[in-house]
Amino acid sequence: MIKIKLKLRKMPDSITKELEHGWQVFNEGKAEDALQIVSEIEKIEGLTPVETLKCQILKGVGFLWTGNFKSALTIGKHVQKEGVKLGKPFLSIEAIALFKFGALWFLGRQFEIWKDIEYCEKLLKSAPQAPSSEFEQAEVLFKLTRGYFAFWEGKLDRVLEDYTESLPFLKQSTHLSFTMHSVLNVMGATYALKGELDRGLKYLMRSLDVSKGMFLNKTIDAGNLNWIAKIYIQQGKLNLAAEYFEKSLEIWEQFNDPIAISFINSNYSELIKVCLYQDSQERAKEYLYKFKLFLEKSKIPLLDYGYQLSNARTLRSSPRTRDLAEAEKILKELIIRYDALKESGLRGIADENPETVIELCDLFLEELYSTHDLGILDEIQPLINRLIKASENLNSYSLLAHTNLLQGKVSLLQMNMGDARRYLTQAQDIAEDHGLQLLAQAISKEHDKLLEQLDKLENIEKLDMTLSERLDLASLDKIIARMQGKRAIKTPEVVNEEPILLLIITEGGVPVFSYSFADEWNQEDELFASFLSAITSFSSELFSEGLDRIKFGHYTVLMKPMTELSSCYLFKGQSYLAKQKLTRFTKGIQNNTSVMQTLTNFYHTSQVVELKDFPFLEVYIKDIFVSKF
Repeated sequence: MIKIKLKLRKMPDSITKELEHGWQVFNEGKAEDALQIVSEIEKIEGLTPVETLKCQILKGVGFLWTGNFKSALTIGKHVQKEGVKLGKPFLSIEAIALFKFGALWFLGRQFEIWKDIEYCEKLLKSAPQAPSSEFEQAEVLFKLTRGYFAFWEGKLDRVLEDYTESLPFLKQSTHLSFTMHSVLNVMGATYALKGELDRGLKYLMRSLDVSKGMFLNKTIDAGNLNWIAKIYIQQGKLNLAAEYFEKSLEIWEQFNDPIAISFINSNYSELIKVCLYQDSQERAKEYLYKFKLFLEKSKIPLLDYGYQLSNARTLRSSPRTRDLAEAEKILKELIIRYDALKESGLRGIADENPETVIELCDLFLEELYSTHDLGILDEIQPLINRLIKASENLNSYSLLAHTNLLQGKVSLLQMNMGDARRYLTQAQDIAEDHGLQLLAQAISKEHDKLLEQLDKLENIEKLDMTLSERLDLASLDKIIARMQGKRAIKTPEVVNEEPILLLIITEGGVPVFSYSFADEWNQEDELFASFLSAITSFSSELFSEGLDRIKFGHYTVLMKPMTELSSCYLFKGQSYLAKQKLTRFTKGIQNNTSVMQTLTNFYHTSQVVELKDFPFLEVYIKDIFVSKF
């Protein structure tokens, strides 16, 4: 009797457990080990077609995360096709989202991804009945893919919507936990682009924390470092920014795929910008030379966007007319190239950096200062209109702040004082609310200077001033140039103001509450009465124009509306910290229901609130206005 040795097939639940083990190992950062596990599973005889595809998905993810992009793409195409054939469209979506998408991205074939996104959406809509958990996972994977592509297109609100909705599922999923690293990275970068710097930094740091050291994790880490450095630039932490750009560059230079090349490009561009901010033109030129060598080695034309923008910035740091003319030519060509891409429909977030338009605006403004040709304003206005549209499309707070600042600058040159002050106020409010501290401090400083010169500015026509004198008075100390790299960015020296008087007043200027910090003010009844008269007569104009301050002799008055009342702060000195203190005080009062109710009641009965009504107020006021920031 002949004995036949049969190779028995493992039970289905055993196959499932082996695959779960493979995913667990992969999520621990051991991609090579996971590939070995799936290789052993594939040796089992009699695997069903569905089990085979599930093995292929784990293998495809393993290949992607170990840098074997071509093999990952081949497997992705196969699973996408076979999943639909077997009536398992969720497996097709999983393959597209988990590794085919990434393979196309790293192979530089981004524009093919949109077809896959549309395909996934159709599969979801027409998918047969399936367990809710399978559908939910497929839907989350679809949103992650769509969200990342939206980031590339600059549709930032879509990114946050898709990723925020997906986070709860990802946090509970053992199968997809490896995606958290890149999800947090994209969310951090998105908030950074929107100008929500503190929020963006939080997500980027969390992404670094969950890194497990796999191939793609290193590149995501490098991307995190790049975005963190960009945030540090906007916060005025230039040394830290340079340090993080260097760390990012060090990682990216280990790779040679299209994405790595793109980020190396970005790091060189940003390092050059930082050098120019620090007024180090020679270091900027050294990085520009290294940038050029990198492009030549990578066989990338020197028409590359990042290189040309960096070249224009470096040329703008030169005092030579020839260099400035060349910078203007380059910037105009970059904008024309963007318009051509826009017309063709092939464009992404990197195809137009709004900084190109801001750079050109700044260059035109400097040309206006040197030539006194007001006709140049006709070239600036269309560029500002582009920035307004871009800030709306991107919903970016940092871009909106810079656009308001430019509009304020132009309004000053046109001697529209009301518009100039309104734009400056809006720019500073946006900058402060979203952590753009370097910009906020600079705007505040220039706003203070504007108030000091207001009388002269408003009487320019009567004084019959020359254009040269007019331009000198209208100057915001060339703040745009300082912010965009023409000159070194130096954080303005911030000094605590000298508090004089805190008021809560009615819309007509009648005080409901007052607190005096200085004896000098209590002794000058006539000055105090004049002050109240000024507040009364200017209040309607101030609130309708959205302005927040007026100059009163040697004093400055800041105002914050709160329903039927307003808080007013009189002080001597700089307004930057004073504005922050008044904002903190006003928010605290508004959040205290009891205090607000009492103030409203006293307002309607024409009474004045005294400290005895709220004894804690004095401690609260001193903590905010007397304590040093």
